Amino acid sequence: VCADVLADDGVTTMARRVAEEESGLIAVLRGEQRGTRGPLRRAADFGRAQGIFGLEVGATWGLAMAADLDDDADTAVTTATRLLERCRDTEECHYALPALRWTATFLAVRGDAAGVATCHRITADKATRNGSPKVLSALAHVGGELAAVAGDTASARGSFARSVELLADITAPYEEAHARLRAGQLCAVLGDGAAAVPAIGSAYRTARRLLARPLARRCAIALAELGESVEQRLGRLAARGMEPAALTRREAEVLQRLAEGRTNREIADELFVSTRTVDMHVRNLFTKLDCSSRAAAVRQAMQRGLIAVG
Repeated sequence: VCADVLADDGVTTMARRVAEEESGLIAVLRGEQRGTRGPLRRAADFGRAQGIFGLEVGATWGLAMAADLDDDADTAVTTATRLLERCRDTEECHYALPALRWTATFLAVRGDAAGVATCHRITADKATRNGSPKVLSALAHVGGELAAVAGDTASARGSFARSVELLADITAPYEEAHARLRAGQLCAVLGDGAAAVPAIGSAYRTARRLLARPLARRCAIALAELGESVEQRLGRLAARGMEPAALTRREAEVLQRLAEGRTNREIADELFVSTRTVDMHVRNLFTKLDCSSRAAAVRQAMQRGLIAVG
C-alpha cells in the first residue's frame, strides 16, 4: 500500500509522509534500514511541524532503531531521548506505546536506569488517563525493564508475563513477541530453562512470520546463550542467521581498504577496477553486514573479526 502511495504523483504531501513513515518503520523492523533515514526524517519533521504526533513519534522511533542497527550508539541514544521528551509533552499515548516498549528495552540493555525510569514515568502517566489493556500491557513491559535494570529479576519476569497476558485479545504480534523474548531471557537468568526455551522459541516463530529479522536474531542468540542447539530448536535458518557474513575475496579486499579510510576512487585505483565495481562491492558489504554506512560496516567487520585491526 505504501509503495502504491509513493508511486502516485497525485497524492497529498500528508499521504506521502505517512507512507514514508509506515514503510520506513516496516523496513527497519525487518532489518532493512538502508535508504530509510531520509524518508523517516522527512516524516518526523513534517509531523512535528504540522502537530501530527503519531507521525512524528513513529518516524522518530524508526530513526532510533535504524541508528541502533547501524551500531551508531550515540545517535540511537540521542534520538531515543528526544522521543521520550516528545512523549512526555503529549496525551496521545496510544501512538507512542510500541516506541516506549522498544525504548525501555533499548535503554535497559545499556544499563541506563535513569532513562528507563523516565520511560516508566511517562508510560505510567499515560495509564492513569487510559486504562485499556494495550496501555497496561505497555506499562507492564516498561515496568519489567525498570525492575530488570534494578536487578529485581523475579519481578521483571512477572511483569513481562503480565504484559503478554494483557495482549491476549489484541492483535499486536510484534509487541507480544518482544515481551515473550524478554520474559524468556529473565527466566534464563533465574535458571528456569524449562520456561525460557518455549518463551524464546515462541517469540522467534512470531518474528520469523513477521520477517522481523533483528528480533528473530536476538531470539536465536538468547537461545544459544542458554547452551541450546539453535538449529535443533529453531531450525537451520535461525542458526545460519547467527553466522558471520561470508565475504568474497574481493569484498574482503574492499572492506579492508574501507577500514583504512580509502575512498571508492582510491580503492578502484589500487585494485585496478572501475569505481562502479567498487560501488557494487560496497553495496554488497552493506547488505551482508546489515549496515547502511561505511563506518557501521567497518565496526561490524571488526566485531566479527573479518578485518585486521591496527
